Amino acid sequence: MLHAHDWHTGLTPLLMKHAGVQAKNIFTIHNLAFQGNYALSLGASLGVPDKWLVHALSDPQSIEFYGALSLMKAGIVHSDRVTTVSETYAREILTPRFGHLMEGVLQSCKDKLSGVVNGIDEGVWNPAADPLIERTYSFDDMRGKHACKRALQRIFGLPVDPFAPVMAIGSRMTGQKLADVALEALPRLLEKHPRLQLAIIGKGEAYIEK
Repeated sequence: MLHAHDWHTGLTPLLMKHAGVQAKNIFTIHNLAFQGNYALSLGASLGVPDKWLVHALSDPQSIEFYGALSLMKAGIVHSDRVTTVSETYAREILTPRFGHLMEGVLQSCKDKLSGVVNGIDEGVWNPAADPLIERTYSFDDMRGKHACKRALQRIFGLPVDPFAPVMAIGSRMTGQKLADVALEALPRLLEKHPRLQLAIIGKGEAYIEK
């Protein structure tokens, strides 16, 4: 079985089928907004048979998408199963609001579409046993969390202040991830908490980064 993720791997199910590989494949959509749409003329150099580059109305397995070659569409159409990162998102992307013009393709494949909720491995991401943090802690003994806060402040070059509230963001700095909403909220937060410290890991739109 092969598990492909997002447009970067979208050609894999198609090329497996073309090569006669019998393994099953699953294609997971994390973000439908990024589709990997390129000129149809690239198809030959990527190993895509001409029969799958014709107009989509001529062949439902075509990866032609509004005059372009779509790697996202290739993953959706040629995989055995399509999953998303939640059941809600699986429903949303069938609508024009969230479908990014791909809703028609997804509706034609909805029998193999389902949502699987994103989650974490509670054994790996357990602060009571995590060897990578400054000091372990648990719900019954939170003392280690203070040591972790001090370590975070030092890593980011912030004043080591046990009473300063720390807000951390790990995300793309884009409106899609609501980074613009966080940016608009900061002045009000700073008025209420003048010692507020902000730690960010991520990049994106230049004005938000700045």
